[in-house]
Amino acid sequence: MENTVRQTLLWLTKDKDKNLPSLRLRILKLEPFLKDHFDQTLAPAPLSFIQLGRLIPQIRKVDIVVIQKQLISPLFLFVVRLLAKKLYFDFDDSVHIRHTKNGEHKYSRKCLARFRLICKVSDAII
Repeated sequence: MENTVRQTLLWLTKDKDKNLPSLRLRILKLEPFLKDHFDQTLAPAPLSFIQLGRLIPQIRKVDIVVIQKQLISPLFLFVVRLLAKKLYFDFDDSVHIRHTKNGEHKYSRKCLARFRLICKVSDAII
């Protein structure tokens, strides 16, 4: 029997609500396939300096950080990129388009700029 070292994976998501479609349909469906090779942790993507500060120890100790759909601020992205051994970005929507409360879609230059930046600094795009 092989004695392989399990890698650690940190998913940064919108939140930990398991009913959230992107979490339920993407991450939770993959979990059974990944559990044999990875120890996985789920955490909300940082939206404040306090949240980022709480995540720093986790980011430092894991092998892979996966940002799932969240276009975090460039400053927070810089910190995550600096600390993460491997950084992956998982997106499945038009994340550069804002969805308004009345169901309309609005083009966002800010979201597009963040999307381009996260794609540029990531080790892989999923």
